[in-house]
Amino acid sequence: MKKRIKTAAHLRRRLIVFLILAGILVAISLIAPLICPNDPNETSAANMNKAPCAEYPFGTDRYGRCICSRVLMGARTSIFSAVALVGLTFIFGTVLGLLAGWYGGAVDTIVMRLADIMLAFPQMVLAIAVAGILGGGMGNAMLAMGITGWTLYARLARAQVLALKEEPYVHAARLSGCSAWSIMTKTLLPNMLGPMLVTAATQIGVMMIGIAGLSFLGIGVTEPHAEWGSMINGSRAYLQLAPWAVLAPAIATIITVMTFNYLGDCVRDVLDVGVER
Repeated sequence: MKKRIKTAAHLRRRLIVFLILAGILVAISLIAPLICPNDPNETSAANMNKAPCAEYPFGTDRYGRCICSRVLMGARTSIFSAVALVGLTFIFGTVLGLLAGWYGGAVDTIVMRLADIMLAFPQMVLAIAVAGILGGGMGNAMLAMGITGWTLYARLARAQVLALKEEPYVHAARLSGCSAWSIMTKTLLPNMLGPMLVTAATQIGVMMIGIAGLSFLGIGVTEPHAEWGSMINGSRAYLQLAPWAVLAPAIATIITVMTFNYLGDCVRDVLDVGVER
Protein backbone atom coordinates (compact mmCIF):
# COMPACT_ATOMS: atom_id res chain seq x y z
CA MET A 1 0.00 0.00 0.00
CA LYS A 2 2.80 2.40 0.92
CA LYS A 3 4.60 1.55 -2.31
CA ARG A 4 1.45 2.28 -4.33
CA ILE A 5 0.97 5.62 -2.58
CA LYS A 6 4.63 6.46 -3.15
CA THR A 7 4.30 5.57 -6.84
CA ALA A 8 1.18 7.73 -7.17
CA ALA A 9 2.96 10.68 -5.52
CA HIS A 10 5.96 10.24 -7.81
CA LEU A 11 3.70 10.19 -10.89
CA ARG A 12 1.91 13.33 -9.73
CA ARG A 13 5.25 15.10 -9.29
CA ARG A 14 6.26 14.08 -12.82
CA LEU A 15 2.94 15.35 -14.12
CA ILE A 16 3.44 18.70 -12.38
CA VAL A 17 6.96 19.01 -13.83
CA PHE A 18 5.82 18.41 -17.41
CA LEU A 19 2.78 20.65 -16.93
CA ILE A 20 5.17 23.42 -15.90
CA LEU A 21 7.44 22.73 -18.89
CA ALA A 22 4.49 22.75 -21.28
CA GLY A 23 3.24 25.94 -19.65
CA ILE A 24 6.66 27.55 -20.13
CA LEU A 25 6.66 26.64 -23.83
CA VAL A 26 3.17 28.07 -24.29
CA ALA A 27 4.13 31.21 -22.34
CA ILE A 28 7.24 31.70 -24.50
CA SER A 29 5.13 31.42 -27.63
CA LEU A 30 2.67 33.97 -26.22
CA ILE A 31 5.29 36.59 -25.38
CA ALA A 32 7.58 35.81 -28.31
CA PRO A 33 7.25 39.27 -29.91
CA LEU A 34 8.32 40.87 -26.63
CA ILE A 35 11.44 38.75 -26.08
CA CYS A 36 12.77 38.51 -29.64
CA PRO A 37 16.29 40.01 -29.64
CA ASN A 38 15.88 41.20 -33.24
CA ASP A 39 13.30 41.63 -35.96
CA PRO A 40 12.64 38.06 -37.19
CA ASN A 41 12.03 39.19 -40.79
CA GLU A 42 14.80 41.77 -41.12
CA THR A 43 17.36 40.74 -43.73
CA SER A 44 21.01 41.81 -43.84
CA ALA A 45 23.45 41.01 -46.62
CA ALA A 46 26.35 41.79 -44.29
CA ASN A 47 25.25 39.18 -41.72
CA MET A 48 24.36 36.20 -43.91
CA ASN A 49 25.06 32.82 -42.24
CA LYS A 50 26.70 34.51 -39.29
CA ALA A 51 27.76 32.26 -36.42
CA PRO A 52 26.09 32.60 -32.98
CA CYS A 53 27.23 35.70 -31.11
CA ALA A 54 25.97 38.19 -28.52
CA GLU A 55 23.82 40.04 -31.06
CA TYR A 56 22.51 36.85 -32.70
CA PRO A 57 22.39 34.10 -30.02
CA PHE A 58 21.55 31.35 -32.54
CA GLY A 59 23.32 32.91 -35.52
CA THR A 60 21.68 34.05 -38.77
CA ASP A 61 20.31 32.32 -41.85
CA ARG A 62 21.07 32.75 -45.54
CA TYR A 63 19.26 36.09 -45.62
CA GLY A 64 20.94 37.42 -42.49
CA ARG A 65 17.81 37.02 -40.36
CA CYS A 66 18.12 36.31 -36.64
CA ILE A 67 17.57 32.59 -36.06
CA CYS A 68 16.75 33.06 -32.37
CA SER A 69 13.99 35.54 -33.14
CA ARG A 70 12.57 33.30 -35.86
CA VAL A 71 12.60 30.25 -33.57
CA LEU A 72 10.69 32.22 -30.93
CA MET A 73 8.17 33.50 -33.46
CA GLY A 74 7.96 30.04 -34.99
CA ALA A 75 6.86 28.71 -31.59
CA ARG A 76 3.64 30.70 -31.92
CA THR A 77 2.93 29.16 -35.30
CA SER A 78 4.02 25.60 -34.49
CA ILE A 79 2.59 25.23 -30.97
CA PHE A 80 -0.68 27.09 -31.38
CA SER A 81 -1.49 25.58 -34.76
CA ALA A 82 -0.97 22.08 -33.31
CA VAL A 83 -3.00 22.83 -30.17
CA ALA A 84 -5.82 24.40 -32.21
CA LEU A 85 -5.87 21.49 -34.64
CA VAL A 86 -5.97 18.91 -31.84
CA GLY A 87 -8.77 20.86 -30.14
CA LEU A 88 -10.89 20.98 -33.29
CA THR A 89 -10.37 17.34 -34.22
CA PHE A 90 -10.95 16.33 -30.58
CA ILE A 91 -14.35 18.05 -30.47
CA PHE A 92 -15.44 16.88 -33.93
CA GLY A 93 -14.29 13.29 -33.47
CA THR A 94 -15.66 12.98 -29.93
CA VAL A 95 -19.11 14.22 -30.95
CA LEU A 96 -19.24 11.79 -33.88
CA GLY A 97 -18.04 8.93 -31.67
CA LEU A 98 -20.65 9.74 -29.02
CA LEU A 99 -23.44 9.74 -31.60
CA ALA A 100 -22.23 6.55 -33.26
CA GLY A 101 -21.85 4.65 -29.99
CA TRP A 102 -25.13 5.82 -28.48
CA TYR A 103 -27.49 5.52 -31.42
CA GLY A 104 -25.78 2.65 -33.27
CA GLY A 105 -27.49 1.38 -36.43
CA ALA A 106 -27.19 3.57 -39.52
CA VAL A 107 -25.45 6.41 -37.62
CA ASP A 108 -22.77 4.03 -36.35
CA THR A 109 -22.32 2.47 -39.79
CA ILE A 110 -21.96 5.80 -41.60
CA VAL A 111 -19.50 7.29 -39.09
CA MET A 112 -17.33 4.19 -38.79
CA ARG A 113 -17.25 3.50 -42.54
CA LEU A 114 -16.23 7.11 -43.13
CA ALA A 115 -13.48 6.68 -40.54
CA ASP A 116 -12.37 3.45 -42.23
CA ILE A 117 -12.14 5.25 -45.58
CA MET A 118 -9.97 7.96 -44.04
CA LEU A 119 -7.76 5.36 -42.33
CA ALA A 120 -7.32 3.47 -45.61
CA PHE A 121 -4.88 6.20 -46.68
CA PRO A 122 -1.67 6.97 -44.75
CA GLN A 123 -2.27 10.24 -42.91
CA MET A 124 0.81 12.03 -44.23
CA VAL A 125 0.26 10.89 -47.81
CA LEU A 126 -3.34 12.12 -47.75
CA ALA A 127 -2.26 15.37 -46.09
CA ILE A 128 0.37 15.96 -48.78
CA ALA A 129 -2.23 15.34 -51.50
CA VAL A 130 -4.77 17.70 -49.93
CA ALA A 131 -2.20 20.42 -49.21
CA GLY A 132 -0.80 20.06 -52.72
CA ILE A 133 -4.27 20.59 -54.22
CA LEU A 134 -5.31 23.47 -51.94
CA GLY A 135 -1.91 25.20 -51.93
CA GLY A 136 0.38 26.42 -49.18
CA GLY A 137 -0.59 28.21 -45.99
CA MET A 138 -1.21 27.30 -42.37
CA GLY A 139 -4.96 27.01 -42.83
CA ASN A 140 -4.63 24.50 -45.65
CA ALA A 141 -1.94 22.57 -43.76
CA MET A 142 -4.22 22.29 -40.72
CA LEU A 143 -7.14 21.19 -42.91
CA ALA A 144 -4.94 18.57 -44.56
CA MET A 145 -3.88 17.13 -41.21
CA GLY A 146 -7.36 17.40 -39.70
CA ILE A 147 -9.08 15.39 -42.43
CA THR A 148 -7.88 12.15 -40.85
CA GLY A 149 -7.07 13.41 -37.34
CA TRP A 150 -10.67 13.18 -36.11
CA THR A 151 -10.90 9.43 -36.74
CA LEU A 152 -8.77 8.54 -33.70
CA TYR A 153 -11.10 10.37 -31.30
CA ALA A 154 -14.25 9.08 -33.01
CA ARG A 155 -13.21 5.44 -32.70
CA LEU A 156 -12.03 5.87 -29.11
CA ALA A 157 -15.20 7.75 -28.07
CA ARG A 158 -17.40 5.11 -29.71
CA ALA A 159 -15.60 2.31 -27.87
CA GLN A 160 -15.93 4.17 -24.56
CA VAL A 161 -19.66 4.75 -25.10
CA LEU A 162 -20.29 1.10 -25.98
CA ALA A 163 -18.50 0.08 -22.76
CA LEU A 164 -20.28 2.60 -20.54
CA LYS A 165 -23.84 2.85 -21.82
CA GLU A 166 -24.89 -0.43 -20.15
CA GLU A 167 -23.65 0.72 -16.73
CA PRO A 168 -26.28 0.98 -13.97
CA TYR A 169 -25.91 4.76 -13.59
CA VAL A 170 -26.67 5.21 -17.29
CA HIS A 171 -29.83 3.09 -16.97
CA ALA A 172 -30.77 5.16 -13.91
CA ALA A 173 -30.36 8.36 -15.93
CA ARG A 174 -32.61 6.93 -18.63
CA LEU A 175 -35.30 5.94 -16.12
CA SER A 176 -35.18 9.40 -14.56
CA GLY A 177 -36.28 10.89 -17.89
CA CYS A 178 -32.99 12.48 -19.00
CA SER A 179 -32.69 13.14 -22.72
CA ALA A 180 -30.16 11.28 -24.85
CA TRP A 181 -28.06 14.41 -25.30
CA SER A 182 -28.10 15.09 -21.56
CA ILE A 183 -26.95 11.54 -20.82
CA MET A 184 -24.18 11.75 -23.42
CA THR A 185 -22.84 15.11 -22.25
CA LYS A 186 -23.44 14.94 -18.49
CA THR A 187 -23.07 11.22 -17.75
CA LEU A 188 -21.01 9.53 -20.43
CA LEU A 189 -18.61 12.31 -21.44
CA PRO A 190 -17.19 13.02 -17.94
CA ASN A 191 -16.48 9.30 -17.45
CA MET A 192 -14.66 8.92 -20.77
CA LEU A 193 -12.83 12.24 -20.72
CA GLY A 194 -9.64 10.86 -19.13
CA PRO A 195 -8.57 8.53 -21.98
CA MET A 196 -9.67 11.14 -24.52
CA LEU A 197 -7.50 13.85 -22.96
CA VAL A 198 -4.50 11.51 -22.79
CA THR A 199 -4.87 10.83 -26.50
CA ALA A 200 -5.24 14.55 -27.25
CA ALA A 201 -2.09 15.42 -25.27
CA THR A 202 0.01 12.90 -27.18
CA GLN A 203 -1.50 14.00 -30.50
CA ILE A 204 -0.20 17.56 -30.06
CA GLY A 205 3.32 16.35 -30.84
CA VAL A 206 2.08 14.24 -33.75
CA MET A 207 0.24 17.17 -35.31
CA MET A 208 3.22 19.45 -34.76
CA ILE A 209 5.47 17.02 -36.61
CA GLY A 210 2.88 16.69 -39.38
CA ILE A 211 2.55 20.45 -39.89
CA ALA A 212 6.33 20.86 -39.77
CA GLY A 213 6.66 18.05 -42.33
CA LEU A 214 4.25 19.76 -44.72
CA SER A 215 6.13 23.04 -44.30
CA PHE A 216 9.43 21.25 -44.85
CA LEU A 217 8.07 19.95 -48.15
CA GLY A 218 7.05 23.47 -49.16
CA ILE A 219 3.28 22.90 -49.03
CA GLY A 220 2.63 24.21 -45.53
CA VAL A 221 3.73 27.53 -44.06
CA THR A 222 5.83 29.43 -46.58
CA GLU A 223 8.41 32.20 -46.33
CA PRO A 224 8.73 34.76 -44.87
CA HIS A 225 6.52 33.46 -42.04
CA ALA A 226 8.54 31.78 -39.30
CA GLU A 227 7.73 28.09 -38.79
CA TRP A 228 10.17 25.43 -37.67
CA GLY A 229 9.62 23.04 -40.58
CA SER A 230 9.98 25.71 -43.23
CA MET A 231 13.08 27.07 -41.44
CA ILE A 232 14.73 23.65 -41.61
CA ASN A 233 13.82 23.31 -45.27
CA GLY A 234 15.13 26.76 -46.16
CA SER A 235 18.49 26.23 -44.45
CA ARG A 236 19.25 22.57 -45.23
CA ALA A 237 21.27 23.51 -48.32
CA TYR A 238 23.62 25.44 -46.02
CA LEU A 239 23.97 22.68 -43.42
CA GLN A 240 27.75 22.48 -43.70
CA LEU A 241 28.21 26.24 -43.91
CA ALA A 242 25.72 27.28 -41.22
CA PRO A 243 24.51 24.23 -39.26
CA TRP A 244 22.98 26.41 -36.53
CA ALA A 245 20.25 27.53 -38.94
CA VAL A 246 19.01 23.92 -39.11
CA LEU A 247 19.87 22.75 -35.60
CA ALA A 248 18.06 25.55 -33.74
CA PRO A 249 14.54 24.90 -35.15
CA ALA A 250 15.17 21.13 -35.16
CA ILE A 251 16.11 21.10 -31.46
CA ALA A 252 13.14 23.35 -30.65
CA THR A 253 10.84 20.89 -32.42
CA ILE A 254 12.33 17.89 -30.62
CA ILE A 255 12.10 19.50 -27.17
CA THR A 256 8.50 20.64 -27.70
CA VAL A 257 7.27 17.33 -29.10
CA MET A 258 8.99 15.34 -26.33
CA THR A 259 7.51 17.62 -23.66
CA PHE A 260 3.94 17.15 -24.86
CA ASN A 261 4.44 13.42 -25.40
CA TYR A 262 5.77 12.97 -21.86
CA LEU A 263 2.91 15.11 -20.57
CA GLY A 264 0.42 12.75 -22.20
CA ASP A 265 2.22 9.73 -20.75
CA CYS A 266 2.18 11.26 -17.27
CA VAL A 267 -1.55 12.02 -17.48
CA ARG A 268 -2.20 8.42 -18.55
CA ASP A 269 -0.08 6.98 -15.73
CA VAL A 270 -1.75 9.16 -13.09
CA LEU A 271 -5.20 8.20 -14.32
CA ASP A 272 -4.27 4.51 -14.37
CA VAL A 273 -3.02 4.63 -10.79
CA GLY A 274 -6.16 6.49 -9.76
CA VAL A 275 -8.31 3.75 -11.29
CA GLU A 276 -6.32 1.02 -9.52
CA ARG A 277 -6.76 2.76 -6.18
